[in-house]
Amino acid sequence: MKRYSKKIQELEELEEMSKTLGWVIYQIRSLEPQINKHILKILLFDQKSTWVKSITNWLMDVAEYTIKPNNRYLKQGQYSEYLFNEPYENGNQSYKQSTIYKRCDVILHEDKYKNLKSIYRKQEIPIDKWKELLREFYIEVDDYLAKGILDVNMCVYLIDTFIIKRRYHK
Repeated sequence: MKRYSKKIQELEELEEMSKTLGWVIYQIRSLEPQINKHILKILLFDQKSTWVKSITNWLMDVAEYTIKPNNRYLKQGQYSEYLFNEPYENGNQSYKQSTIYKRCDVILHEDKYKNLKSIYRKQEIPIDKWKELLREFYIEVDDYLAKGILDVNMCVYLIDTFIIKRRYHK
């Protein structure tokens, strides 16, 4: 009898964590600006600070969202749709009109980052290269999220591999 009630309790807890598709999409879209702003900070400045931890925490939040009624994850491709395609594949291809440029420009002019060194204060931001880095990063993240297997270690590894180690490579 105890075993049966424990199983019911586990199912109820899963159901409580499970949300509607609209709610999950809304949550992911609301986290997108912070996640991408922190990734751009890593690309702009030669330091990681707490940005990797923040990105990881937000992606772990995304990893916990499941959809009713079967506690399923979003389909493959949906995570990258909301985290990459919507903000960056907007048709604005000119340099100063791109989302990456606009977001980087805001970051570089924020008072709290004025003392941080960045080569991009004096040279052009490699928009196309960074867009491709972000695309590749989110394709990998999407794969792990859709399978429900993204964890903290994998998240840190993906940030290191796709963002940190490749930011200055030609």
